[in-house]
Amino acid sequence: MNDDHAIVVGINTYPGLSSLSGPCVDAQGFTDWLQASDGGAVPETNIHTVLTTQFHPPGPSDVNDVHPVEADVNNLFKPLVTQGMMQGRVGRRLYIYLAGHGFSDPADMESAALYAADAEFTFAPHVAGTAYANWFRRNGVFDEIVLIMDCCRTTTPMQSIRPPPLQNTGNPSMAARVKIFYAYGTSWGAVARERPLNGSVRGIFTTALLKAIENARPNKKGKVTGQILKDHIHNIFGELAAGMETAPPDIRVDSNRDIAFLERIDAPDLNVCVTLVPHTGDEELLVSDGVGAKVEQLACPHNPVSLGLETGLYKVQVIGTDRSELIEVVGNDVEITI
Repeated sequence: MNDDHAIVVGINTYPGLSSLSGPCVDAQGFTDWLQASDGGAVPETNIHTVLTTQFHPPGPSDVNDVHPVEADVNNLFKPLVTQGMMQGRVGRRLYIYLAGHGFSDPADMESAALYAADAEFTFAPHVAGTAYANWFRRNGVFDEIVLIMDCCRTTTPMQSIRPPPLQNTGNPSMAARVKIFYAYGTSWGAVARERPLNGSVRGIFTTALLKAIENARPNKKGKVTGQILKDHIHNIFGELAAGMETAPPDIRVDSNRDIAFLERIDAPDLNVCVTLVPHTGDEELLVSDGVGAKVEQLACPHNPVSLGLETGLYKVQVIGTDRSELIEVVGNDVEITI
């Protein structure tokens, strides 16, 4: 039986800050993928969720009558923490998805926390998402940790992240075996964005993540790895932002212990690695097949760019320039510089 678990939190309403529109829709979209038999296939009883929409609407400025508060979120973690303390390993993979307002610790560039719904500028309860993920990782409670936080990571010298009061188990060396995929919707110190997408206001990052999960091409073994997801997200993020000023996502994978996020039944394409010289971040690539038909067009904020292509002849061109390359994909990965 699948022993994966998931904790999913979406907070829209912040009477003491400013309310959002996307987190609950995004959290539900991720939950739908978790439950799908061709998605995460996580048993429904193992998906632990708390959303603003599960509670009655508060008054427009009543921070004392709003949920989820910090305790509501911590209560999702407590059973898994308790199991980990008592029995060590709990399962194969833990998904942690947190969406809402957030911030980072000014002294820790790898941190992020989610504000509870009753957060105010003068009193800001929060949930230390990275610290929770690191505790499960450090103590080997799960073989793999997937942390996804679609929230701002702004910093202020007046506020630090308060980690949860968790004890370590007796074998912290287990962390060396744990595979991770830590994905933040924006860079340290930056703001995450939402905008109208697919008929409703959505987080740009979560939309990119779900599109990557759906469309990213697998490797030769039919697996969509964390690195493949990372590359696909970065390739489509600028298009989804549609000119909105926003920092790119911060996604961390371990190339030596990469997660096989999911598997595709279809035959895998081959990887074509395109290095742009020079590279400004504003380039767009146009990929055409042997008869000139458009195969793919994508922005290139990061360098190099990874393409998944079937065997065949292709032309790869930097749009608006005379830089191009003809390539033949015949059974091995290809590297080109244009």
